[in-house]
Amino acid sequence: MSSAINFTFLFPAQTPAPIQPAPSQPVHQAKPAQQVAHPVQHKPAQDSSAPEDKPSWRTRAKSFLLEYKRVLHVTKKPDKFEFREIVKVSGLGILVIGLIGYIITLAKEMIMKAV
Repeated sequence: MSSAINFTFLFPAQTPAPIQPAPSQPVHQAKPAQQVAHPVQHKPAQDSSAPEDKPSWRTRAKSFLLEYKRVLHVTKKPDKFEFREIVKVSGLGILVIGLIGYIITLAKEMIMKAV
C-alpha cells in the first residue's frame, strides 16, 4: 500500500507553452572535422610584488547599489494567491526541519538512556 502525499496544491496547474513551428531554413551544425580545439592561452607570469587591479571601495559600493536598484525594479509584489502559496511552502519547510531536529534529539536521548 502506497501512502504518497499529494503536493498538487503547492503547484498550480500551468498550461504548457505552445510548440514552435520548425524554422524555415535548416540549422547548420559544424561537422566534427571542422571543429578546432583552441589552445589555452597562458598569461605571462606577474611579479608577486606588483599590486593587483582591485576596484576601489567606491566602485564596489556603486556597483552594489546599481545591482540593488536593478533587483528592486525586477521584483513585484505577490498577489494574494502567490502569497498564500509562499506561506504554505515556507510553513511546510519549517515543519520538516523541525521534525528532523526532533527525531535527532529523540534518538540522542534514547542512545544516552541506553548507555
